[in-house]
Amino acid sequence: MKLHPQTVLFLSLLSIGGFSPSEARAYTSEEFVKVINPQEARIDQFRMAEIQQLQLVLMRSASQEKQPELLLRLAELYTEKYRLLFAKENDIWNKKIDAFLSMPIAKQKYAHKPVLDSSQSKQWLSKAVNALEKIPLQKERFDRIDEVYYFLGFNRWELGKKKEGADAFETIITKYPRSRYASEAYRYVADFAFASRDFRKSSSYYERAAKTSNPVAKPRILYGLAWSKYKLQDFKGAMNTMKEAIVLGRDNQDAAKVGLALQRDAAESLALFYSEAGSVDDAAAYFGELFPDGEAGQILRKLANHYQEQGKYAKALAINKQLLSMGGAAAKEGEEQRFEIMVDSLNVSVTKGDRARQAAMLKTMTTEFVTNASEPNPEKAEILRVQVRKAATLAHKEANKSGNPKAAFARAEELYRLYLTAFGPKAKAEDVAEIRYYLADVASQLGRHQEAAAEYKALLDMSEENPAYKKYAKDSAAGMVFALDNYFKGKGDSKEISKSDADQLIGAIDSYV
Repeated sequence: MKLHPQTVLFLSLLSIGGFSPSEARAYTSEEFVKVINPQEARIDQFRMAEIQQLQLVLMRSASQEKQPELLLRLAELYTEKYRLLFAKENDIWNKKIDAFLSMPIAKQKYAHKPVLDSSQSKQWLSKAVNALEKIPLQKERFDRIDEVYYFLGFNRWELGKKKEGADAFETIITKYPRSRYASEAYRYVADFAFASRDFRKSSSYYERAAKTSNPVAKPRILYGLAWSKYKLQDFKGAMNTMKEAIVLGRDNQDAAKVGLALQRDAAESLALFYSEAGSVDDAAAYFGELFPDGEAGQILRKLANHYQEQGKYAKALAINKQLLSMGGAAAKEGEEQRFEIMVDSLNVSVTKGDRARQAAMLKTMTTEFVTNASEPNPEKAEILRVQVRKAATLAHKEANKSGNPKAAFARAEELYRLYLTAFGPKAKAEDVAEIRYYLADVASQLGRHQEAAAEYKALLDMSEENPAYKKYAKDSAAGMVFALDNYFKGKGDSKEISKSDADQLIGAIDSYV
């Protein structure tokens, strides 16, 4: 491949300043060739020529008075070089990651996933920092010293030395409070304080930054301030501040262009803050006024998720109800979310051992998603079928072991009947037979012996024509005898037995024998 002369020159300039082209680095000269264009190479030629000239001038003792200005200019050129190389390193990485992602998944497992390496560019940024650090040491007074500290803080920050960067910004705040860089300095120090979990300091500094910031930067500052207030548990303040950040960011055209990702994060954060400070009943109106319908629906779903995660299921379902009332795509998402919220609430009841709440939730969910649903979702119906059956059996077992079993038997009966009503028509005959047998036992245990005997009799009759009931024939006959015996005992000293009772008893004994 024949290279443009300017591109060849650019590659030769990579080695100027003590960095040999043979030095090991992530990206080769050939890779840089593919992403540098002739115009960029020519501009860099002029840049490197100026750097060499400045280095020569700074070596002369006669230049002492102008050293601060010359060093600042040298730092600016180093920073420009850094930005150029950093951009090209990103271009190279993008090509590598695109090639990696285009590979079959099976091959990706054995290939090395490309990682961005900015070591080449950062060497120039380090040179800029070194030049800037020399300026405050000069004896001569320099009118642009606040600018020096700003770029020193910024470049240190870019190098990952955020503590040292914050120190430079603090110098601007304390020594040059009227500097045009003061607002940005406050923001950087606030960012560092927030990352260090000093939320009081970050809140204070974000507030100061917001007072003097330009309209483009202010939404970003208010975003940080809102999160600081949230961390300090000033939930109402956090909610109001984040709302202001969203409104300012959207209404200012320039801020909107550079803050699309921030707007999304701010909207999701607002949902979290609202879950702590907002009114459940006013949620749809609040977010509907702030966002378009489609986006408002997404934020309401986020809000419901937050309530769900916090264990506030009644509030989650209340928000979900508002979501359903919006209709369209929001309502469809709301339907899916409603089931998820209720399942989560059900699981919490199970974990806590709140059997009464578990039964109530299963009854509500089965009625809504199965019995009253125009077209029940098979997956949801199966989940509920399994859960109802499991809860009913568990209640039955607990009752048999309990010294005070009445409540557990009653719960088991309610769940067994729910199972037969909602799932019986489509359930296997074996399952229905087993549930009916258990129901007869529960009735007998609750002292409703005549009802139990009648259920056992029905099971016996079914066993003559349905194979699924045959395995319960003998036990049903025994249960019927036991139930009738207790029924007659319950009559006390009465010696009168109706013909139907007598026939029922004889039939039970015959079946048992």
